[in-house]
Amino acid sequence: MIKIFKTFFIILFFITPVVWLSNYPGEVKILWRDYFIETSFTLYILILVFFSFCLSFFYLLYKKIIGFPENYKLRKNTQKLEIIGNSLNEIIKSINSGDNKKIDLGARIIKKQIGNNLFSTYVLSQSAISNNDYLKAKKYMKMLLKEKEGKFIGLKGLSLIALKENSMKEAQYYLEESLKIEPDNLWSLDKLSLLLARSNEWEKAAKLLESVKIKKNEKVIENRANFLMQAGAHPLEVWKVSKNIIPIVIKIIRYYIDEGKERKAYEVLAQSWQKLQYVGMVKEFVCIKEPDIKVSLRRFKLVLKALKPSLESDETKLGLAIAAFHASLWGETKKYLENIKQENWDSRIIELWRKLENNSDRLEIPRMPVNIKDTPQWVCKNCEKLTNSWSIKCENCKEIGQVIWSKSDLEKINQSHFENLFN
Repeated sequence: MIKIFKTFFIILFFITPVVWLSNYPGEVKILWRDYFIETSFTLYILILVFFSFCLSFFYLLYKKIIGFPENYKLRKNTQKLEIIGNSLNEIIKSINSGDNKKIDLGARIIKKQIGNNLFSTYVLSQSAISNNDYLKAKKYMKMLLKEKEGKFIGLKGLSLIALKENSMKEAQYYLEESLKIEPDNLWSLDKLSLLLARSNEWEKAAKLLESVKIKKNEKVIENRANFLMQAGAHPLEVWKVSKNIIPIVIKIIRYYIDEGKERKAYEVLAQSWQKLQYVGMVKEFVCIKEPDIKVSLRRFKLVLKALKPSLESDETKLGLAIAAFHASLWGETKKYLENIKQENWDSRIIELWRKLENNSDRLEIPRMPVNIKDTPQWVCKNCEKLTNSWSIKCENCKEIGQVIWSKSDLEKINQSHFENLFN
């Protein structure tokens, strides 16, 4: 209904003046030089409208002709942006699928559209690295060195390639040069400190990471703590840096126990157990040079309190069983051992059952399973080599700080082919 009224009033608005002019046409007389023009007012209005239309048309035509180059350029830029946008989408999809050929193609399209820019050159270099084509990767990295904004990226990339090629001196040179541009860059500092550590320059490696804001990077924090430990720093100093290094936790527990600070040793165990879950820490805490049942019972209670938040873990149950055994609590020892599923029993658990059997005639010892799991070992996160003891340097791949306890909850970092793109 409202639309009908609206249409009616619009028609009325236009018809009313037309009808009025037709009823009262009027006259217009124009005297210009020796010419006398006489016409109706309606025709005069129509002529004015016609000339106005013509002027508007020619004005718009003129504007269009003048603005044609700019509009053409704008259309071209819009097409370029669309091509670049599609190429970026394809690069992202290809990174996820690991299709290096499509990544290469996408980067080249972007490079063609906007010239020799940082992004496309860097993507091409990373694609070459993932294909182990280090010669081509170096070519792209050296292209980045020629641009002011790309110099640091180029140096960083060249150092990465040198590391992959085991050219340690070359890698050290590029890393040192990159730090002249960005002195606080965490990636460069971390890689350079690891190179120094490989040469057993522990103090220099630790010093390099001393003033860096590394609170959010646990791995770098652990590296610094490891370097300090190898340099001979006091365990307490290392403990302040990182609480994720098992050898240091054991040394700290032993230090506090020897100093008669049992409560401090308990706090260390409580703070570190959930992540590390290494029963050797419990053994160190409950170990007594001269047997004392009161001390053993007290320490068992402290171990129970420290480990209780992780009671679902088999390592926790084994740790509590060990603490109970040292306190001569045979029933408690049996209870915690029985809580571990038989399919998860390894030689450590079997050994404790045997000790329990030798110390108590009253307890019924279960039948030992035929198939026993392998005893947990230390494992290198880099090459997955297993070893019986911790070492700061993997004996197999020579990487620094990669050996962890296989039962710990420390994150295993899985690196993709294109990890370097986002460093």
